[in-house]
Amino acid sequence: MLGPILVGLAGLGLPLGVATAAWGQISERGHGARIAEASGYSMLFVDPQAGSDGVGDGSQRRPFGTITHALSLAEANTVVVLAPGEYSQQSGESFPLRLKPGVTVQGSPSRPGQILIRGGNSYLSPTQGLQNVTVLAPDAAGIGNVTVVNPHSAGLGLWIETGSPVIREGIFAENGRFGIFIAGAGSPVIQGNRFMGNGGAGLAIAGPSTASVVDNLFDRNGVGIQVGGGAAPEIARNRILQNQDGLMVQADARPRLQDNVIAQNRRNG
Repeated sequence: MLGPILVGLAGLGLPLGVATAAWGQISERGHGARIAEASGYSMLFVDPQAGSDGVGDGSQRRPFGTITHALSLAEANTVVVLAPGEYSQQSGESFPLRLKPGVTVQGSPSRPGQILIRGGNSYLSPTQGLQNVTVLAPDAAGIGNVTVVNPHSAGLGLWIETGSPVIREGIFAENGRFGIFIAGAGSPVIQGNRFMGNGGAGLAIAGPSTASVVDNLFDRNGVGIQVGGGAAPEIARNRILQNQDGLMVQADARPRLQDNVIAQNRRNG
């Protein structure tokens, strides 16, 4: 298991002190915001139980109630810090959640399973057509330490159309189709995540991507990792275990494989 790494550290250049402060705010009220402000970065806080989009201001004392509202106000160099709870249509979220360049959505490294983003809705991809998606991640966005579930039979947890977002230390579980889908070009970072029980593939790379897929666990998915479309990702130090198919390489894909553990898959390794 990786140690705490802010999802935006590589993609957005946020300093480690801001990351530590964001996580520390859960137990030390006020401390995280002061460090972030001193470092020149903004923080918005969201709590689906105690927060309110109507009267909240995004501070620790008066958090917003939805990620949707926080993202609508977030500017570049902002960390959206999530409190434990379920973020769903019932709690006021509008799906798909649309991340922004330069904005990191951040849960807690000690309890990502307690921060659940659950739901999905229609997204019309310019390359793949109509999809049902929970989170859209554009270039230079970040998300980490959260659980993403799309229970729709064709549901996708996180969609990357193009670009190089950073996805770290999340859980992508029980999505109807794919945990993460990469449709086009770019170099996204997929690091330290857990993909479990996804109906199609934990991770599917369909476009000419050079993604970095490192230190992840793929367990009990239809396919652990599916690579096609001329993609040339780096796939290193992953554990690909107990899937129907472990790793599928299609068409003219050229993945670079190093130090992966591929074992106990039912059909193809």
